[in-house]
Amino acid sequence: MQKFIQLIFIISILFGCSKKEELTTLFGSTMGSTYSVKYYADRGAPSKILISQEIEQALKKINDSMSTYLSYSEISKINLTRGGDWIKISPELHFVLKNAKEISIKSDGYFDITLGPLINLWGFGPSGKRKEPSIEEIEKQMAKVGHHLLVIDPNTPRIRKLREGIQLDLSSIAKGFGVDQLSEVLKTNGITSFLVEIGGEIKVSGAKPNGQKWSIGVESPDFLTRKIRKVFNLTNKAIATSGDYRNFFKGEKRMYSHTFDFKTGKPVAHNLASVTVVDSDSCMKADAYATTLMAMGDKAFEFAEKNNLAAFFIYRGKETFIEKPTTEFKNMVSK
Repeated sequence: MQKFIQLIFIISILFGCSKKEELTTLFGSTMGSTYSVKYYADRGAPSKILISQEIEQALKKINDSMSTYLSYSEISKINLTRGGDWIKISPELHFVLKNAKEISIKSDGYFDITLGPLINLWGFGPSGKRKEPSIEEIEKQMAKVGHHLLVIDPNTPRIRKLREGIQLDLSSIAKGFGVDQLSEVLKTNGITSFLVEIGGEIKVSGAKPNGQKWSIGVESPDFLTRKIRKVFNLTNKAIATSGDYRNFFKGEKRMYSHTFDFKTGKPVAHNLASVTVVDSDSCMKADAYATTLMAMGDKAFEFAEKNNLAAFFIYRGKETFIEKPTTEFKNMVSK
């Protein structure tokens, strides 16, 4: 599901730097959104120009592989192929698809990267205007949706579509994967104190020169205003949020968000407004599970507890928002 800039504001309250550690900030556009990289490094580290070049190269590689907005991307070409034959894919795409498949199976289909036909039908993808389609149109596209229709070879980088018309969409996992990749670029260059963000998905490592953890703000799920609701202090963690209040449109009867219910073919309809997931290592998984839980709605909290997910839920009450953290979230995250 397409996720533009979502839910998480970065609160980076910077204190005085030591002579050996200076703050460097990089930012730009990617994946239909923006990215931001902040890191501390001593003066013996590679130059800002070199780091910036490596980051841009990494982002270009991901976009060229996984962006549905680029007609020449690897995934766009896959979406144009007919079903039946094995398709060779890049190792990076194979890695992401294998992880996506595992989460699809674990969540009984609530996470599904084959939702492309529905995403485009409702106008949340690159090829359409946002609209409320007919039941007949939804049913037609539903026949092309289902993670079971995509076979992924577990050992060789190749996939097979079992039906014609299957379209993959990685907007619910690619940004998180991108954050992990940029983090590796920094680590490879000897940088261990950093904050990497793409479209609201974040990974932090180490601490600031004064020992302070990185402060991450979770946005209040309001449709009209933008303000911080909670602030959490993190180090060596990945964090991602999914919600219903940024990427949506107003239909005749209700608001339609970009998160889909795979059982109905329609955007979800429940009281869960926002869910934030923290992972000890993988932003890719945090990104995917945030979407999964948002799609589950009322079933999400029980699933998160059962699978030991560190998740922070915000529900819409009659008069106010209701917060509900999982046990693992309370154990892992400090306010």
